[in-house]
Amino acid sequence: MWQTQYKPRYDLVHEVFQHIPDDYDFRNHIPWIIIGICYACCMALLLIIRFILSSENKRRDQEPPDETYDDVYIDRIGKDGEVHKVKVEKVRLTLQALHRMYDG
Repeated sequence: MWQTQYKPRYDLVHEVFQHIPDDYDFRNHIPWIIIGICYACCMALLLIIRFILSSENKRRDQEPPDETYDDVYIDRIGKDGEVHKVKVEKVRLTLQALHRMYDG
């Protein structure tokens, strides 16, 4: 991973693993061990996040739908000056409809 002249010194690691034979250079394996541990941690975090989000979606799907704004009425003044209540239909906007609204 590093050229010999630039390789880091792991004095603490060398002290801890003194029982390893001198001809086995354990220091060169440390960076790869750290990279492997990081990969394993990333995969574990990915699975944990997936589990949390999946359980949250299941919980949310079991809730009853919110019907608070299903029946919305606005006041519209007619030509005769009288106020009429008009029901506003629920509209599901798509991305294309939003582009048309703001570009057009």
